[in-house]
Amino acid sequence: MPGERREGTDHPHHEWSPITTRGKLSWPNGAKVALCVIITLEHTEWEIPEDAYSADQAGGLGMRPFPDYPRFSHREYGHRVGIFRVLDALDRLGIKSTVAMDTQTAEAYPYLVKHCQDRGCEIIAHGVSGTQMISSLMSEESESIFIRSSIEAMTKATGKTPRGWFGTDYGESNRTPDLLRRAGVDYVCDWVNDEQPYPMRDGLTALPTMLEMDDLFTMSTRRVTVERYTQSIVEG
Repeated sequence: MPGERREGTDHPHHEWSPITTRGKLSWPNGAKVALCVIITLEHTEWEIPEDAYSADQAGGLGMRPFPDYPRFSHREYGHRVGIFRVLDALDRLGIKSTVAMDTQTAEAYPYLVKHCQDRGCEIIAHGVSGTQMISSLMSEESESIFIRSSIEAMTKATGKTPRGWFGTDYGESNRTPDLLRRAGVDYVCDWVNDEQPYPMRDGLTALPTMLEMDDLFTMSTRRVTVERYTQSIVEG
């Protein structure tokens, strides 16, 4: 599929749609703007499975001899402190968030599941763990099992089948959108190519995220300072 030449994009997952040709979006209750805040809650495994495809080392501290306590414990901060502070801040602003939660978090931290649900958050599927990412190196069968087992585990842990999917580190293969739809997913947050929701094929909807608002991407990958990152969020 890579390099498949056609009008617009090089893939069949959605049509090319310039924003100047679209109709006006209408939001409920006459709202002028819609905001989706996604918080990720993901578990970092101390020992990564041999058959897992991992993104860059979580935490940005590099590899040290096992056990790498600075990196491991740094990744536990969100489950212990960060999630509560972020939700409190959003509550003060009257914003209900979406929480992208992986299955290892949901299974190991039932308190967090209940806490997010009690705060009115929508919980969507986020793969298995922060150290296992979907890759084109996986077979179609392996990827399908990965997606379905994640959704089934989240359904069991939360009592609701997740409607949305946000892959670990935005990871997808060329098959992922089709496999997500077959698994019953309604929308996916991995695509960062627009400012509006748009239809993909077979009934799947893309809910684009703003990659520039991702703190890890902006500050770690692009080396933007904390001050400049804060300014970019305030100014939009």
